[in-house]
This record gives sequence, structure tokens and C-alpha cells, in this order.
Amino acid sequence: MAQNHEQLTKTRTTQIWVGLAATVVFISLISGHLATLRDRSLVASAIQDANQFRRALAAFEVDYGQFPQDTVWNPHELVQGLRDPDGKPYLRLTSETEITGFTYMPDADGQGYTIVLHARDRKNTPVVASPSSTTADDEG
Repeated sequence: MAQNHEQLTKTRTTQIWVGLAATVVFISLISGHLATLRDRSLVASAIQDANQFRRALAAFEVDYGQFPQDTVWNPHELVQGLRDPDGKPYLRLTSETEITGFTYMPDADGQGYTIVLHARDRKNTPVVASPSSTTADDEG
């Protein structure tokens, strides 16, 4: 009888360890999946921010015939410079953006630009916008 009790105790202990190991594996898989979803969301939000800049810059170009001529390293500084002829801003940028780095670089002829911003994901994924497109470098 003592031998059966000992065998039962070993079996229960093994079951507990297997259950704990399975739980740890499950949690790590789920957390990795959730982190990936969060990264995708942050990149999508950065792309949306880049497209807002593109729309504001397009309106600026229609009113003034060219894009802003100065290189800018801060998104809020660029937004301050994007005003219509009546002084109204083309864009309002919230302080809670999903971007880390930012650069606006005009083309030499004033007819184009490149914006590079970095998403706030784990890879700091670069998002590049121009008058014709917005792309995210998934390779980060």
C-alpha cells in the first residue's frame, strides 16, 4: 500500500510539472503573439501619421507651388510651418504620436520631399513617405 501511495505521489508530481511547463510555454507563445500584434499596430499608426503629413504637404504645395524648403528634424516644428495663406494650420499633430525619430528633407528643386520617421515598435521600423507613396521597411 505504501508503494502505491509513493507511485501515486510521483505521478501527481510529474503531472504538476508537466502542467506548469505547458503553462509556461503557452504564456510565452501568447505573449510573443501579443507583442507582434502590438508592433504591427504601432507601425500602422506611424504609417497613418506619415500619410497625414503627406496630405498636409499636398495642400501646402497647392497653395504655395512648392514644398517647404528647410530640412526639419522635429514633427511639431514641421506642423508649425505648414499654414495656409490665412495662417490656419493644415494639420494638428497630437503629442501622443507613435513615432520616435523624424526627418523632413526637401528635394533640391522644391518639387518633392522625403519624410523618414520611425515607429515606436521593438524594431523602430522606418517609415518613408514621399509625395507619391508611404512605405514601411519591415526588415527594420
